[in-house]
Amino acid sequence: MRKKVSIIMIATLLFGLLNPIFSDSIVEASENVRLDVTHNLEYRNGNTSSTGLNNGLQIGRGSETALKFDLSTVDVNRIKDVELRVYVSGSALPPGGSSFINVWGTDDDNWDEGSASIPDKEQLLVERDNIGSLGDVLFQGESDLTNFIKRSAQENEFVTFVFSGHNDLSLHISHRDRGDRAPYLKITYYEPPTDISLTNHEIEEFQPSGTVVGSLSADADDDQISYSLQSGDVSDFIIEGNELRTASEFDYEDQSTYDLTIRAMDSSGQYYDKNFQIDVNYTRSADLENLELSEGTLNPDFDTNTLSYTAHVENEMDSVQVIPTLRDTTSSLEVNGRSVISGEASEGLPLEVGENPITIEVTAQNGDEKTYTLTVDRAPSSNADLSNLQISEGELDPEFDAETTNYEVSVGNNTETLAITPTVDDETAIVSVNGSEFPSGEASENLPLEVGENAITVEVTAQNGDEKTYTLTVDRAPSSNADLSNLQISEGELDPDFDTATSDYEVSVGNNTETLAITPTVDDETATVSVNGSEVPSGEASESMALEVGENLITVEVTAQNGDEKTYTLTVDRAPSSNADLSNLQISEGELDPDFDTATTDYEVSVGNNTETLAITPTVEDETAIVSVNGSEIPSGEASENLPLEVGKNPITVEVTAQNGDKKTYTLTVDRASSSNADLSYLDVSEGTLQPDFQKDMKEYNMLVNYDVDYLQVTAFTDSDDAELKINGQTALSGEGTDRISLEAGAVNEVDITVIAEDLTIQNYQINVTRLLQRSVAAIEIDGQTATVSDRDIMIIEENGILSIELPEEINHLQLSEDQIEYLIAQNINIEIMKPGIKMSLPSSNFNTALAVEISIEKIESSDSIDDIELSAGTVYQFSIDHGGQILDQFDYGVELAFDISDEETNPELLNVYYWNDELRDWEYVDGEYNDGKILATTEHFSTFGVFNSSVFQEVDEGQEVEEDKDKESTLPRTASSTYNWLAIGALLMLAGLCMILYRRYKIMK
Repeated sequence: MRKKVSIIMIATLLFGLLNPIFSDSIVEASENVRLDVTHNLEYRNGNTSSTGLNNGLQIGRGSETALKFDLSTVDVNRIKDVELRVYVSGSALPPGGSSFINVWGTDDDNWDEGSASIPDKEQLLVERDNIGSLGDVLFQGESDLTNFIKRSAQENEFVTFVFSGHNDLSLHISHRDRGDRAPYLKITYYEPPTDISLTNHEIEEFQPSGTVVGSLSADADDDQISYSLQSGDVSDFIIEGNELRTASEFDYEDQSTYDLTIRAMDSSGQYYDKNFQIDVNYTRSADLENLELSEGTLNPDFDTNTLSYTAHVENEMDSVQVIPTLRDTTSSLEVNGRSVISGEASEGLPLEVGENPITIEVTAQNGDEKTYTLTVDRAPSSNADLSNLQISEGELDPEFDAETTNYEVSVGNNTETLAITPTVDDETAIVSVNGSEFPSGEASENLPLEVGENAITVEVTAQNGDEKTYTLTVDRAPSSNADLSNLQISEGELDPDFDTATSDYEVSVGNNTETLAITPTVDDETATVSVNGSEVPSGEASESMALEVGENLITVEVTAQNGDEKTYTLTVDRAPSSNADLSNLQISEGELDPDFDTATTDYEVSVGNNTETLAITPTVEDETAIVSVNGSEIPSGEASENLPLEVGKNPITVEVTAQNGDKKTYTLTVDRASSSNADLSYLDVSEGTLQPDFQKDMKEYNMLVNYDVDYLQVTAFTDSDDAELKINGQTALSGEGTDRISLEAGAVNEVDITVIAEDLTIQNYQINVTRLLQRSVAAIEIDGQTATVSDRDIMIIEENGILSIELPEEINHLQLSEDQIEYLIAQNINIEIMKPGIKMSLPSSNFNTALAVEISIEKIESSDSIDDIELSAGTVYQFSIDHGGQILDQFDYGVELAFDISDEETNPELLNVYYWNDELRDWEYVDGEYNDGKILATTEHFSTFGVFNSSVFQEVDEGQEVEEDKDKESTLPRTASSTYNWLAIGALLMLAGLCMILYRRYKIMK
C-alpha cells in the first residue's frame, strides 16, 4: 500500500509540472508558431477515454492515443520545419530503456473526448525504435511529418496524430492539461531574403543578345529562390534561372549605363528588392556586317561571329569575286592581301580544281584585327570521252566514234597478241586498258589473245571520278592441227618407230608387265589428247592401264582446237603367266612344320583328337593361277571345305596350275592324336533321381530309393565313341542299361563307373544309392538317463515308415533333435519306443512344428500322490513329451500303448488300461484289448497309465462309507469305470432272470 501511494505522489508531482492548457495558439516569434492540443483521446482495452490527467494517456499493450491540433492560424506557405513534443512516462520498459513509438497522421478531425473510437491511422509519419529514457520526446527533422503538416494546413483546419506502441510494453503520453508536460506542435517559418548579389556589373559593347552578364544569389533561409526584373531598363535584359542576360546588342555610343531593380522571392512569397547598375565598356569593332560571293553560296550562312566558311562552284567557274561589308566603317578591309572597299566586289580570284583558300582581314581603328576565312571548292572535270581509238591488227567494227562504246575485231589464229592506242578528249582524264593505266595517245602493251572471243576494256576516268568504258570483243580463229609430235610407252617398243604420219603400232611385253602408261605429245599446244577415252595433258604419262594376257587395244585420240580429230592405235600383246607358286598357306587348326615358304612343298601338321576336320586356305602368288585341295578347286584366299581327319596320319594335297599350264603340288601330312576324352555325356538310373543332376564334371552322385526297390539298372553314355565303359568292374556299352544291381536295405550301395579313353586316360564316376527301410531299429547313445539316436538311422526310413527305438530299463528319456523331428514329420514316420514291460507307438504327425522333443517313460512303483498302484495287474508308467520347451499332453492322432501281461494271469480278457486323473484323484478307464500277452490301448493324452483287472472294482453307494479292513488291498474305490462295470453285471443278471421267467411260463403253457 505504501508503494502504491508513493507512485501516486510521484506521478502527481510530474504532471503538476506540465500544466499549461493549449486552447489558443501562441506565437513565440515571427518565425515560429506553437500549437497546443485541442483534444486528446485514449483507446484502452476496447474502450475510449479522455481521462488520464494524472496517469497519462496509454499507448502499447493494445492501447492507442489521439491528439488533435488546430492549424487555422498557420501560414502554410512559410512552413520550414515541424516539431512534435510529447512527455512520455512508463510502467514497464525493456532492458536498456529502449522502446518504440509509432506516430500516425490523419485528416479525420470529426472526433472529440466523447468519441467511441480512435480515428483511423492514415499515414505512418514516424517510427521511433529507441526513445532512450522517459521524459520529453521530440519528433523533429522528420520530412514525412513536415510534409504532412504542409498538406494538411492547406486542406484542413485541424490535424490529428495517433500514437501506438509495443504490444509488450506500457507507456503513457501526458494529458493536454498537464501544464509544461502537455504535448505541443511547434512550426518554424522561413525568414524572408535579406540581400541579393550579382557576380558581374559590366558588359562589352556589340555582344550578341543573350550574352550572360552575371549570376544572381540571395541571402535567404529558403533555398528555393526565384529572381525577377521589377523596374529600370527591363526591356534590355532577361533573367534565366539565376543568370542575368542581355536582350539586345549594346553600343556604348548609344547608351553607356543601364539601371535595374531585381527581386529575390522565396517559396513562401517573401521577397527582397535591390537596385543594380550595368556598365557598357567602350570598344571598336573589327567585325564584318555581311559577306557575299559572285558565285556559290556561303556555308554556313553569314554571322558576324562566325569566322570560317566554305563554298562550292562548278568546274566551269575558274574565278570568283568576294563582296565584304564592314560593321564599323572606320575599319580597313583586305581580301587575299589586296585592299577592298566595303560593300564592293574584289577583283576576280583564280580557282584551281579543288579547295581554294581566301582570307578577308578586318583591322579596327584601335588596331584590333579579325580574319574571316573562305574556302572555295571548285569541282573537277567530268569529261571521260576518247577522241580516238586505234588497234595494232584488224579493224574496228563499226568505225570509231566517241559516243560508241562497243566494237568487234576479227583476227586470224596466228595473231596471238593485240596492242590498243587510246587518246582522251580531256587532258585531265586518265585511261587504262584491261586495268593497266597508259599515257593518252600511246600504244598499250601487247595483250595475249585466246582462240575465240577476247574482251578488252578501255576505261576513261574523268577528273571528277566519272568513268566511261569502251569494250572491244576480239575474235581469234582456232587451230586445225591434230598431229602428235611424239608417242612414248612405259614398257616395250613401238613397231614401227614413231612417225607423225603413222597411226598404227604394235607392242610386245612379258607377263610380268601388268600395266602400261602412254605419253603422247601434241604438235600444237592448243590441241587436246585422250588415251582410251581419258584426257591426259600433252607430254605427260597417262594413268597405268591394266593389260590382259593376250592382245590389248589402246587408242590415242588428238582433237585440234577447231574440232578436227586424229587417232593413233597401239596393239599390245601380253604373254601368259608361268607362276604356279603359293604366296600363303593357312590351316584352320594346328601349325605347319616347317613354317610356310613358297619354295617348300612338304609339311607336317599335328592336331589333337578333338580336331575331327581341317580346312585349308591356299593363296596363289599369281592371281591368274588356279588352286585345288584334294582335287577340288577353290578360290584363292578362301578356305576349303572341312576335310575329315582319321586318327593317325592324313595326307592332303594342294595343287597350283599356272596360267600357261605349269603345275606345282604342296603336300600336308596331318597327324590326328588319339582321344583323351574319358567323360560321360549323360548318366541315367532306372529308379530314383540323381543328386545333383548330372553334369559332365561332377564325379559323385547320391540317390535314395524306397525299400521296395531292391535293385537298380544304370545307363551311362560316354562323351567319346572311342571310349570304353565299365560299371562295377563289368564291361558295359554306352547308352545301354546294366544288369540288375542288387541293393542292400538300410545301407549305402556304391555303383562305380569307369571310363577309359582311347589314349587310356581313366576317369571314375560313383553313385551312392541308399535303399530306405520300412522300419529302422535305431542304435542309441546314452548320456546319463537320456538316450539319443543318429541322424542316419532316421534318414534311412522311407515315407510312412517306423522308427523303432529300444530303451534299457534304467533309461527313461529319449531326445530327438529339431532336424530329426523335421524329417519325421515330413516323412510321416511313426515313432516306436520299447522298454521292458511297455511299448509306445507315437505318430510324428502329432508334432505340428519342427522343434526338439524329449519323450519320457518312467516306471512308477509307488507314489504318495497316486493311490492303489499296488493293485495294478502290471507295471504303472508315467508318460510325458516336452516339445520345444512346452509339455505336449493332448494329441490329434492317437498314441498306442502296449503293456506286457504275465503268463500267470488267468483272466487277461478282464484287464483294461486306466489313467490317473489328478483332479478327481481317481483312476479313469481308457481302453483295453488283450492280444498275445499284451494289453493294447489308444490314448489322445499323456498321464500316468496302468493295467487293472475290472474285478477289483466294487460299487459303493453314494454316501455309504467303505470299511477299511484287511481285504481293502484287493478292492479299488468306486470310480466311473467301476460303476459302469457293476451296471453291466446287473444288466446281465436281469437278462438271465428274464430268461428264466420266460422259460418257466413256456413250460406251464405247454
